[in-house]
Amino acid sequence: MYKLLIVYQVNYLKFSIIIPIYKSEKYLKRCLDSLMNQTYKDIEIICILDGEDEICENIVKEFIHIDNRFKMIKQINSGANFSRKVGFQNSLGEYVTFVDSDDWISVDTLEKCAKSLENNDFDLVKFGYVKVNNKNKYIYFPITKAFTLIQGKQEVKNIVINNMFKNYDFNQMWGQVIKKSKIRENFFNMDLTIAEDLYFNYNLINSIDSILLIEDCCYYYYFNNNSITKTKNKVRLLGDFNDITYVYQKILEDIESDSLFQKDQLNYIYYFVYKELIFYIFRCLNVTGLSYKDKINFILKQAQTDFYLRIKQRVKYDFIRNDKNGYRLVFKEMYNNHIKKALCYAMLIEIFVKIKK
Repeated sequence: MYKLLIVYQVNYLKFSIIIPIYKSEKYLKRCLDSLMNQTYKDIEIICILDGEDEICENIVKEFIHIDNRFKMIKQINSGANFSRKVGFQNSLGEYVTFVDSDDWISVDTLEKCAKSLENNDFDLVKFGYVKVNNKNKYIYFPITKAFTLIQGKQEVKNIVINNMFKNYDFNQMWGQVIKKSKIRENFFNMDLTIAEDLYFNYNLINSIDSILLIEDCCYYYYFNNNSITKTKNKVRLLGDFNDITYVYQKILEDIESDSLFQKDQLNYIYYFVYKELIFYIFRCLNVTGLSYKDKINFILKQAQTDFYLRIKQRVKYDFIRNDKNGYRLVFKEMYNNHIKKALCYAMLIEIFVKIKK
């Protein structure tokens, strides 16, 4: 399935950086430069070439020639999640971190993490990120509870779930260093085409006992406005919705059976999932080649699925009255264009259903 091209022997490594690479020649050098120039040197950089790509392969080989901490693994095109798993299986570091090939990290990222770990044995160090678009606009997302140590499985789960559903802090595989011994291979779900980050992180939080949250925005997430997909076909669109439904079902099954979560927390989680499902249903609007009739039929079909109807029924707004932050959270979101869209979409669904009847 894959071929390891560069192998070297080391006695000990602190960090393994894993980069899935697929058709990212335009941004790859920027990414690899940021890794090679890390001020903390005790690292390995594992580049997973996902499919035949001569340009990207040559770029990686240039870095291998300069710096023997780079290694390259070639595989047939199998997707980013499979690439991360292969990188994890071939990593030698005590900790691993994932970087997407069109993103980059600040040069002192791993030094900050290493200093945090000098006299402590954290399972995960999480840091903030910067969203950069193709117009060079930078938006900073510091971690919500900065420089905070979270210890104990229950406390870890409680804090992470709240941040996962309120601030999106734990919804990506990147932007964190993870103790390798805490990762299991089944955290990488090969059947998912989307939401694999969320699936991985949720499984991870059930495995770890301590987290250090660092406010610094060390990860640079490059968001190309022009790359928002408008070419997905109906089959892929349905697959995406099924994937996100599957992941949220798994998470909710676990949360609902855990006495740790109080009613108001569950209410907010239902509200969040309902909002996310609406967005995924309406992604069909971005698909070219589908008639308006096909798009409306797609919306109606997904809005009648058992999971969607169950979540819709469970959405309560008690958390607004009972949680002192409830009003702040909702009104803050009301000024967000995404939430306005979600509310409009939700009303449209009800209109479509009534018309259909």
